[in-house]
Amino acid sequence: MTSEATSEKDFATLFVRQIRLLGDTRKWSFDAEGNRLVHDGADSSGRFIFNLGNMYKEWLRLPPAARQSHLERIAQGMMQDYLPSSLRDAQRHILPIVRSMAERGQVLINSKRDTSPLVYRPLIDGMELGLAYDTPQNMRRLCASTLSDWGISEDEAFAIALHNLRVMTKKPLKDIAGSGLYAADWNDGYDTSRLLLPEYLKQHITDGAPVVMIPNRNLMLLTSDCNPLGLDFMMRFAEEAVDEPRPLPPNMLRLIDDQWTNFSPAAYAVRLNHLQVKFMGGEYASQKRVMQDRLKEMNAGVFVATYKVGTRSPTEPMTSVCTWSKSVVTLLPVTDLICILDPHGRPEDAIVVPLKDAIAVVGNLMSRTPDYPPRLYVEAYPDNAQIAQLRQVAIRQ
Repeated sequence: MTSEATSEKDFATLFVRQIRLLGDTRKWSFDAEGNRLVHDGADSSGRFIFNLGNMYKEWLRLPPAARQSHLERIAQGMMQDYLPSSLRDAQRHILPIVRSMAERGQVLINSKRDTSPLVYRPLIDGMELGLAYDTPQNMRRLCASTLSDWGISEDEAFAIALHNLRVMTKKPLKDIAGSGLYAADWNDGYDTSRLLLPEYLKQHITDGAPVVMIPNRNLMLLTSDCNPLGLDFMMRFAEEAVDEPRPLPPNMLRLIDDQWTNFSPAAYAVRLNHLQVKFMGGEYASQKRVMQDRLKEMNAGVFVATYKVGTRSPTEPMTSVCTWSKSVVTLLPVTDLICILDPHGRPEDAIVVPLKDAIAVVGNLMSRTPDYPPRLYVEAYPDNAQIAQLRQVAIRQ
């Protein structure tokens, strides 16, 4: 087998072969459905999962001659867990990162913890900030225990990270076709982190407030809320980037008083909705695979419901829906609509209700879990009186 093989399984085999050359002796199995490597550790570390999806996509995009060096680089990144013991040696390698909250949510499920050891701060709707230790050989997110070992607080660590990012950020952004839409093109893995430098972004906006979109980790788009052409270009670029590796929530964000707020111009509301609902579908699908594995390990009879997406036409908003079945203990995704049904009853008796209306009637039967994307745990089923109330607020087909 050569580095020109193109299947997911071939890539996994090549990757395992490469880490074997670096001294890895663990027994890996390939999960074809999730495109990942799984190691069921015999020690207290438990299961270890290494997702290959984004790396596989990047590998496919490379010319065959460049693939082996790429493979060697990511294998070294996996194997090298070294962190300096002193802040003096680590300081210049600390940088801020922007991540989807779902990434840490999956880490929590896999690590069997209710609280995160990773340093993080909420940013806005599904996005958070983290800290990374980054060298040419390795990049890893930092834990609170590491900061404690280095003798610094989270505030001090974030201040160091932002200083390092400012030092890296000197050249101006690139104006695309003279439209007033700017794109970051450092290609250093921290393009999206530049939204943490409002003073730098404002240098590019002469009228109105800065607006950004970061549809994936490697793309930050910037324009003004007073620039219709720039906003139109921004939407088109974001839609083209929707299937790129390492996605982030595809929201428009506007800078007001140095704080990012959600921005949804009426002209783009439907298109933004389509991007956001599709994105959440992907986040929930990834989460479901991880949850199912964990529940299987626990021998827990809990069903993980699917986040389903539908739309009538490209000009109408997309709607998300999930199903709550009688006598089935379920983890429900948070969706626009919920279908409540007795699997042994008549299909026409199923009730489709906006989730917010369902919560008003049967919220006492739902428990919010600590997961992200959010889930609702349901065990009991609505009684006859509640079913009658739900029918009063059901959507008429």
